[in-house]
Amino acid sequence: MKEYSGDISMRLSEVLESHNVEELSDCMIILFYQSDPIDSILFPIIERLLSDRWHQKHEEIIGLIWLRDMKDDRFIEPIIAIALDGNSFRPFDDELEPTLRKCVHALKTIGTNRADLAIRQLVDSGNENVKHILDIYR
Repeated sequence: MKEYSGDISMRLSEVLESHNVEELSDCMIILFYQSDPIDSILFPIIERLLSDRWHQKHEEIIGLIWLRDMKDDRFIEPIIAIALDGNSFRPFDDELEPTLRKCVHALKTIGTNRADLAIRQLVDSGNENVKHILDIYR
């Protein structure tokens, strides 16, 4: 287990209980800039944060999954929910839908068969932003 995991795990668990958005932001910064890979012990907490609606940090969490190379199928269902339910999870997305685009990047990062099926589901939704972002991977 990484040295930071216990402390950040405790802090994130407290965030889940208190719904403290400021503390969540602080934890996200720590995780993003931590030089070690993010320990998988944190994945269940991150999965829950993806699904929770009390905060508006979904774009940051998805960016963390994508940019910190967090490969785990447990993230797929919440990522799809965020991608498909813009009103609940992406209220600040403009016509370019940056959170949706990060969802596609995160699914590509996960890179499993289930992630590929989820990407197919997004393509089948007919959203042009999904197609545009997938052009990067061709």
